[in-house]
Amino acid sequence: MERLTSRWKLIVVVTVVAGIALAVAEPDYTTLQMSKDANDFRSVLGDQDGRALFANICDMIFAADYGLLGVIAFRKLATGRVA
Repeated sequence: MERLTSRWKLIVVVTVVAGIALAVAEPDYTTLQMSKDANDFRSVLGDQDGRALFANICDMIFAADYGLLGVIAFRKLATGRVA
């Protein structure tokens, strides 16, 4: 964990890049996630399944890094009994 903690700036950069790539790759990604059924999902997706897959990968990277930054921040800021 110390190794990751010492590289928090790199993790922030990767998180930001993943977030930007997500928005650029599939601008309707949030709409895809909020689809009410499969037909709605397919109508929003259209022929852009490759872009949506790349956006999904970026979303997973973003979520993992965001969570990791939360753990790093907790470990740095937690004191006493909480730590």
